Amino acid sequence: MNITEYNPNNEPEPSFITEFKVKQIRNELLKFVDRVNPIWYSTLTDAQISELKTYRQSLLDITLQTGYPTDIYWPEKPNWL
Repeated sequence: MNITEYNPNNEPEPSFITEFKVKQIRNELLKFVDRVNPIWYSTLTDAQISELKTYRQSLLDITLQTGYPTDIYWPEKPNWL
């Protein structure tokens, strides 16, 4: 069972658990982005590189959002990724 799905009594979670879950999801998305092969990276257009950098930075900045950790905006992954 994934920890992000565990809530046996359907009760509101303490904020530290919510924060942990959000960071766990964010970190998994960052791992996916960071796995971009450097050789493949060199074949990206300047626009794609910029889009990838913006997406990655948006993931890092999730903790800076006003509604964090309960009301956050997840950035859209580039379609080509």
